[in-house]
Amino acid sequence: MAKVQANLTVIQDREFIREYRPEINLADVYIFQKPYYLEESEYQILTLYEDKQKTWANIFLGVTAILLVTIIAKYLSSLISNEGVNITLWEKIAFIVSLVIYLFLLFLNHCFPSKKKKLIKEIDQHFQDNKKNLKAFKKNE
Repeated sequence: MAKVQANLTVIQDREFIREYRPEINLADVYIFQKPYYLEESEYQILTLYEDKQKTWANIFLGVTAILLVTIIAKYLSSLISNEGVNITLWEKIAFIVSLVIYLFLLFLNHCFPSKKKKLIKEIDQHFQDNKKNLKAFKKNE
């Protein structure tokens, strides 16, 4: 084990500690990771920026769900009353159009991510890249 500072010992793996150094209490082991330095402008993007594409996609998802529930309810009522299905043409067209718009907005959101989504991806990438730099330290008595 390498000395980092006078009173810290580097411990590479918690499983190693459990197996080969059982005298070390894992509650005394600390994990350090390179921090992501968040600038004020990035913080404002995360807290204030609304993802309009996602908002509109969710609105059309709601419209599509309501139309689907309406169509299913009419179908079930026709089964119960033994009458023909009374789903109008506009209901079918509205369902298909709202579904197409929803899928199109999802596609746009995927191809052209918002500032917030880009920033979150950048932060995720930072922590993925620095995951290998995790180290556990234990104070020497």
